[in-house]
Amino acid sequence: MRYLYFLVFFMFAGIIACNAGEVDSLLNVLDKVIENRAYYDGQRQLRIDSLKNELQQTSTDEEKYGVYRSLFGEYRSFRMDSALWVANRRLELARKMNNAGSIQSSNMNIAEVMAGVGMYKEALDILNSIDRATLSRQRVPYYFHLYHSIYTLMSDYAFSNDEKAHYRELMFQYKDSLLSVNSPGSQTYRLIESGKLVAKGEYDRALDILLPYYNERKQKGHGLAVPACGLAEIYRYKNTPEEEKKYLAISAITDLEASVKEYISLWQLAALLFKEGEVERAYNYMKCSMEDAIFCNARYRTLEISSMLPLINSAYEMKMKQENTRITVSLILISILSLFLLGTIFYTSN
Repeated sequence: MRYLYFLVFFMFAGIIACNAGEVDSLLNVLDKVIENRAYYDGQRQLRIDSLKNELQQTSTDEEKYGVYRSLFGEYRSFRMDSALWVANRRLELARKMNNAGSIQSSNMNIAEVMAGVGMYKEALDILNSIDRATLSRQRVPYYFHLYHSIYTLMSDYAFSNDEKAHYRELMFQYKDSLLSVNSPGSQTYRLIESGKLVAKGEYDRALDILLPYYNERKQKGHGLAVPACGLAEIYRYKNTPEEEKKYLAISAITDLEASVKEYISLWQLAALLFKEGEVERAYNYMKCSMEDAIFCNARYRTLEISSMLPLINSAYEMKMKQENTRITVSLILISILSLFLLGTIFYTSN
């Protein structure tokens, strides 16, 4: 029995060491991706410039509307102000074409940007002006998604417990709405279903839903940022920080390589690393997150990050001072030893 205990202990120790090695490798990759941000931003800018050139070649309002739709897709997680400009151009064209469905779609795009910059009331006013009964089947999931996103954010930033509970209840109502209109195999369905299980404390069941989907995406080479972020949340509740770090790193790498500027994984990873004493890396990740949030004009992300950045910045400055002091002391000691050695050489040579 004693040998069995030792065997189990070493098995778990091996698993932990293996996971730690994988996380270290992912963090090294993430460091390189952050260094090369300008390259990934350039790739997205090339796509944007290509669409702008295509826009100049269009001859009909319908064609322009379609190009603006693609342009909004490029801007929505990159630059909120530009996304709003594009959404307004889409709305103008939709009204000119007198296309009710296109008007609804454009208004929902505007609501999405309003929510992204923290203007929740304005976003809700737009959504409330849309008659749900007149929406086409294809547009309903997006409509519910926007309500769900807005009430999630309002719950997170509610001032009082009563407000938080109210918005949380509305958020869960729209989770059910999303489940009713999305395919069980879709990403939205898996994320919402696993999220409801997490809220109930059923973390293993949530993993059973989301982990196979993540593995499917990984095998097909599809985007991993969102499902990886969902897995990180589950592992955070399960109190398994190595797994949480692993999936936050994967999500952050995927986001940055796609030049996404509105994200949560990198600054959440920074906060986790800071708790574990990795101050320098945490500072670099948080600094990158703040720069991207400001560039994107994602105000609520800026608020989230700004609440943690001063603490990490202070710890980083303290570490740098300690490092400089250590270097200074080392140089003084080296100088003293060098003088002593020169003195010894001079003494023995005479």
